[in-house]
Amino acid sequence: MTQHTPLINIHDAEALAERYFSAEISEQEERVLRAFLLTEEGADTRFDELRATMSYLSVGRQLYQAPRRSHRLVAVAASLILALALGVTGWYATRPPETFQATVAGREISKEKATQLMFSQMRDMFNPDNHVAP
Repeated sequence: MTQHTPLINIHDAEALAERYFSAEISEQEERVLRAFLLTEEGADTRFDELRATMSYLSVGRQLYQAPRRSHRLVAVAASLILALALGVTGWYATRPPETFQATVAGREISKEKATQLMFSQMRDMFNPDNHVAP
């Protein structure tokens, strides 16, 4: 574990902490205060409330920050994929039903009859009790 060299001393950190809770601190000073909290001196119990508050706000910022550009790109891509899927689904729903036509021995038969015929032929062909070779 590497030790951080404090940028400020403990007395300056206490003063910055008071200013932090009064909302009178700049972003640069907040970064310095965060860096101080990572040092051995910053582990003092006097800074427990500051650490807890800064951690809570940091998590809140991560959860509720404005969407990044990459999130917007994903949203646009998802919208395009959804629109394409809806278009394809609509096209399939509106096209005419497929017609099935099979001719066996010169006669047209229905899809169901053709399926039954093929099933019975396959059953006979692979039946172990049937001694006739296919």
